[in-house]
Amino acid sequence: MQLKTSSSAGLSWFAKTRQKIMRRQKLTTPDQRVEDPKVCLGLESIMSYKAALQKFHADLRDDNINNCSWQDHVWLAKCGILRGESVYMAELSDLLHATVQRTRDPHPVTVMILQMATGKTNKDLKLYGRVARHKNVNLCSIWCSWFLSHVPFPLYCDSRRGSPLNHTQRISDKSYAKAIKKVCKSLGITTRHFLHIGRVLGNKESEIMEDDDNLRRTLGNWDPKQNEKAYSNKLPMKIIRQKAGFREAEGLHYNPRVAVIPPTSLTEKVFPCLSDTFHAFTGLSEISPEDDKVTATRFLHFMKVLSEVVIQDAAVIFVEHPNRIHHPLFSSVEVFQSNEFKSYVELMRASLTHATSPYTMHLWKLYCLD
Repeated sequence: MQLKTSSSAGLSWFAKTRQKIMRRQKLTTPDQRVEDPKVCLGLESIMSYKAALQKFHADLRDDNINNCSWQDHVWLAKCGILRGESVYMAELSDLLHATVQRTRDPHPVTVMILQMATGKTNKDLKLYGRVARHKNVNLCSIWCSWFLSHVPFPLYCDSRRGSPLNHTQRISDKSYAKAIKKVCKSLGITTRHFLHIGRVLGNKESEIMEDDDNLRRTLGNWDPKQNEKAYSNKLPMKIIRQKAGFREAEGLHYNPRVAVIPPTSLTEKVFPCLSDTFHAFTGLSEISPEDDKVTATRFLHFMKVLSEVVIQDAAVIFVEHPNRIHHPLFSSVEVFQSNEFKSYVELMRASLTHATSPYTMHLWKLYCLD
């Protein structure tokens, strides 16, 4: 299904529609058939709305246009997805696209562009949201915008289906946040930013991936001070990685000991009571962002990761410094004296012996091969 959207600047689609309704309502009675589906939004006649809708979609699905679920699709298809606050404000912004292909690129880049005429930070200026087709099809927002267009949307002209009295009134912040909160809870996403969840998660993901700060602010229409104050995750990964010793090849994180995963039977011996505590804690009730157990549960998750880190790093120490096996720090802990751990040490030794950095291999291919 292809949608034709206007590229004109200025007011949003809904604002234009309201103006058009005000001009035409004086000349239109509820019993008259209205050919413009936009005008039907402000009229009381359901029959006029259906007639206009049927004409609007005659080339798409004539045989099933009276099906309510199909009528619902018009609204979601019009307002689309990836529209930030414009979605729940019912501001139907223009949705366009651009195709870009550089000389050295084998394939063109398709960019979906959202023109936002209204919003919290616009201040009467038009802003733009931009997203390209993702390399991973599971993360492609453009594909998802089509997929989600098949979700039924409320039919505003029928009060029996829960239509609001004011067809142009937006959903309240509280109702929107409540709906997002329910989704986050069902997906197991722990957050307290329900109203601006896209703004928060999008910025944090970009920070973690170490995108250029200036480019990130430009793409997200960010004010630098507000971005740092309210939406930064305070995880400057580039310098964190550098301070951890990963400076080679632009901070390439090559840590071969991480690849040797210890068996669960071994990691459980680091904190013997952790498994029972974890299951007892998470089994009491469903974890939610308001639950006091969120922090405790996250700490238990950290303890599980720490168990794996302890086994891996101790094994590397034994490989590089065999005499430290008799150090009181290790000799007093039962897990490090077990046969299972000694077998794991040999597995780690073999892995480290044959490990080769991808950066080293690249240099070898570059300079050593004919």
